[in-house]
Amino acid sequence: NPITEYKESDGPWTPQDPSIAQIKQALIEYCVLPNGSTDIKMALQPELMVKSLCLFGPSGSGKTMAVEAVANELGALLIHLSPDKLRGQFSGKTGPTKLVHMAFTVARDPTMQPCIIYIDECEQFFAGGKKSKADKDGPSRFKKDLTTYKNNALGPEHRVMVIGTSNAPENGEIKDMKNFFDRFLYMPYPDYATRVGLWEHY
Repeated sequence: NPITEYKESDGPWTPQDPSIAQIKQALIEYCVLPNGSTDIKMALQPELMVKSLCLFGPSGSGKTMAVEAVANELGALLIHLSPDKLRGQFSGKTGPTKLVHMAFTVARDPTMQPCIIYIDECEQFFAGGKKSKADKDGPSRFKKDLTTYKNNALGPEHRVMVIGTSNAPENGEIKDMKNFFDRFLYMPYPDYATRVGLWEHY
């Protein structure tokens, strides 16, 4: 019988990789449908509202393409924050706050919505330990302001979504990442059936 009940004596349980259909369904439910209409988003119960999402998986599995697909489906403005672009920029005590404030001010503008704030290599923004403290120009200095603005500046009337991607989430401070991101989606490499479908489509 292929369907068997899991027992602790069987060893550690490893969940099966999600299919591309499951990932697509999750992205539609979390990102596209709520942010496609203000009425839908405002009708959601607070516990069902997803303000931030983290896509993690190996490099080349299509995480950035998924973010771009969500933005394209919504016709959304895409604000791209990456460590390479921010390194050495917005220095000083008020620098990080200025950047995050500008990004969220644009995103909250009704004429700019819907809007996706894309945080590439997000584990670097939530790095912890001595290494991150030594790197004063690194992206980890934006962590506090990102969390504050995500929690306090986005309400049900804002069609704004924060999406982070990472191929090494274990390098970030797990507690901080869990506090910031409402949902985590694992994106494996496309399986055989998905690759066949891509070849047939393109």
